Amino acid sequence: MNPGLAQAVCIALFLVGAAPQQAANVSTPPDHIDFGSQSVGAKSQPQIATLRNTSPNTVTVRDITASGIDFVESDTCQNALAPGQQCNITVSFTPAIAGPRLGTVIITDSEPATLFLVLTGTGN
Repeated sequence: MNPGLAQAVCIALFLVGAAPQQAANVSTPPDHIDFGSQSVGAKSQPQIATLRNTSPNTVTVRDITASGIDFVESDTCQNALAPGQQCNITVSFTPAIAGPRLGTVIITDSEPATLFLVLTGTGN
């Protein structure tokens, strides 16, 4: 992969059942972004995850948050994703200290369902 290009990751929402009391079947293939080795204090190239609604129903994206002090997230996701619609979640990694670092992007939608995108990297 060209280190100057962002890696694209697809996260798909699969919703099962029309009744609101039924739980959503949510998957995140793949569910992990590894930033590799990065100098402490230096910002990585961004990685882009695509959130796609593959269901026949509109899904409301309630919140997208990166956890962990080393990871920052921004996104183009509006409140609602219509069937077939997608949006991008951009994540960057700036390790605060040396060693393995772990974080998560947490995506909460209206079903209610929560997607977890695991983030890893190593500060050196």
